Amino acid sequence: MNNYKLIILDVQLYEKEGLKCTSNDNTLTTEMINDGRCDCPDDGFDEPGTAACENGRFFCKNTKNLEQYIPSFKVNDGVCDCCDGSDEYLNNFGTNCKNTCDDLKSVHRREAYLEKAKIAKVNEYQKNSLLILLFVCLFVCLFVCLFRLKNIMIKLKWK
Repeated sequence: MNNYKLIILDVQLYEKEGLKCTSNDNTLTTEMINDGRCDCPDDGFDEPGTAACENGRFFCKNTKNLEQYIPSFKVNDGVCDCCDGSDEYLNNFGTNCKNTCDDLKSVHRREAYLEKAKIAKVNEYQKNSLLILLFVCLFVCLFVCLFRLKNIMIKLKWK
């Protein structure tokens, strides 16, 4: 049928007959999805798996990793933008995309761990800052109380 049938974000969404573009009233059939012709030029809704729409988005499934969209103009440009290499399916430039999703997942896990550690450090700093502030306030209160007590005692002594 066509060579552009590649990736569909939500199969159930696109299996419906009479699907409409999100930006205009064009009615789409399932054959019009990823057919290489941009029927929804404002947002590329009908071409998530091709570079047919200038303003479109290409869906990277990125198996075992975070799914993501990339701009359609990055599809088949010789640069592996999806960690699974699905954006270079025509291999126009001899691009040999290796699946780096597992590596990327490890990086995401490490970044998440570092972010948690950073948040924990900030929380500890804030906790320590509050404790210091509390001790300063207590010290000032104690000093004021002792000063007043001294003044009261002096007044009593003079009477």
